Amino acid sequence: MLNDADYIDWCLQLGLAEATRTTIASARSRNPTRRVGGGRQNVSGRYPSRKMGVTIQFESHRVELPFVYEMEHDPAVLEYYDQPPSIPLAYPTASGRRLSVMHTPDYFVLRHDSVGWVECKTEGDLEKLAIKSPHRYVREDADNWRCPPGEAHASALGLDYRVWSSNKVNWTLQRNLQFLDDYLRYDSGNTAGSINAAVKTMIETEPGMTLSDLLVKVHSDVEPDVIYSLIASGDVYVNLSKVVLAEPAHVRLFANARAAAQYRDTSRELEEGVGDCRGISGLTAEASGAQSEAFRLLAMASERDLAVANRRFAIVTDRLERSTEPCLTPERTVRRWIAKYRTAESLHGNGYVGLLAKASEQGNRTSRLSEESRNLLVQFVESDYEDLRQKTKLASWAALKRRCDELGIVAPTYVTFCSAVRERPTFLQTLKRKGRRASYAHSSFYFELEPTTPRHGDRPFEIGHIDHTELDVEVVCSHTGRPLGRPWLTVLIDAFSRRCLAFYLTFDEPSYRS
Repeated sequence: MLNDADYIDWCLQLGLAEATRTTIASARSRNPTRRVGGGRQNVSGRYPSRKMGVTIQFESHRVELPFVYEMEHDPAVLEYYDQPPSIPLAYPTASGRRLSVMHTPDYFVLRHDSVGWVECKTEGDLEKLAIKSPHRYVREDADNWRCPPGEAHASALGLDYRVWSSNKVNWTLQRNLQFLDDYLRYDSGNTAGSINAAVKTMIETEPGMTLSDLLVKVHSDVEPDVIYSLIASGDVYVNLSKVVLAEPAHVRLFANARAAAQYRDTSRELEEGVGDCRGISGLTAEASGAQSEAFRLLAMASERDLAVANRRFAIVTDRLERSTEPCLTPERTVRRWIAKYRTAESLHGNGYVGLLAKASEQGNRTSRLSEESRNLLVQFVESDYEDLRQKTKLASWAALKRRCDELGIVAPTYVTFCSAVRERPTFLQTLKRKGRRASYAHSSFYFELEPTTPRHGDRPFEIGHIDHTELDVEVVCSHTGRPLGRPWLTVLIDAFSRRCLAFYLTFDEPSYRS
């Protein structure tokens, strides 16, 4: 939070008028004007903000809690307050009648260069409200909404009013912020400086190394907590908006953002492809047209292609440096690889791409099926095989073949049919064949718990679920023999380990008090 001197300096820098300062002071000094509550569609809570030194209320885990996480860790945000004092909004209804209401925005945010109110809504709610109150909620483009009456009130005071929809939530960033939450609260300066320097030097000498590789290399000398603390403090750079820390094999580490920018191509879409080739020098943002073609080839390469190219690259470079060294690979093969390496170096400025296996381009992959046959193949996979009757692949293919024979067209082979089945989304296929209960095991990340929800979360203690049940047992007093009724059991379960973390036994029914 800003101290008094910093707050005065900030007001002077923005040139805020006296009336504006009064409005800001009111939001900063008052307690939240209302206590938020949950419902059937949302779960409310309180976030212990280190930045603010108090708990911040949120009304849902889908919109407001992600917003709070971003405000907490956004360096451009100086302060943020939940449930600020109400403001008047005046706007015409759908029928044209003039309406004036007192509205309580969700948050009041002070940034380095601006200050104002923020209203958080799900995309679905905004679409419904735009129909009901078209002059209050207006879609600006695919990702942005506006509240004209809120903006009118704010602009009169030199402030702003923003609508933050669920479409703005970056769930990759959210997962990472939650993963690093304990480290972000911890003072990383307490870690051993010599260890930090050793880890950072290793990353500087091998930019783009994966987090899993680093953890393996230093596992006997450095605790993983030290590495995650360096990521949380920014001493080691990771693009937290693009990669998930819980999947360390896909997380690439850099000394800083500039090193990461030099490592990847100017096109962000090729970032992952470039990242898989960390052993090649000269791939900078100033790449020429020929080098851009090299990046395209790298981006299209599969994991197997890259593994083969790495092995060939080691043999070729070893031969070029020590031409008399014996090699198990046939001499003719090595000479062919060297020729490909030099040709690619001449054409693209990078010899490595000439060693790519390009397995995906081998063989004749042109479909020999007619368009009618392909359409029938898709139809039988989606309608005949993916059905609650749970027909076998062979039975469904036989039905497809009979239909093709009736129409006098070439039928897809059984192998082709099986390949088409494998390419379908597993979750959708299981849902259509076996029902929702069976498909849970193939669904994506869960923020809620249902009876058959599988293990989820990135680590223990990240997500806990509480449920209540009335036990099927009558309790009798041991002294008087009188019946006491049926007790209630409340259980807290860890979503990741599925271990019971706590339980509570009471005769009180579940309620806000109990």
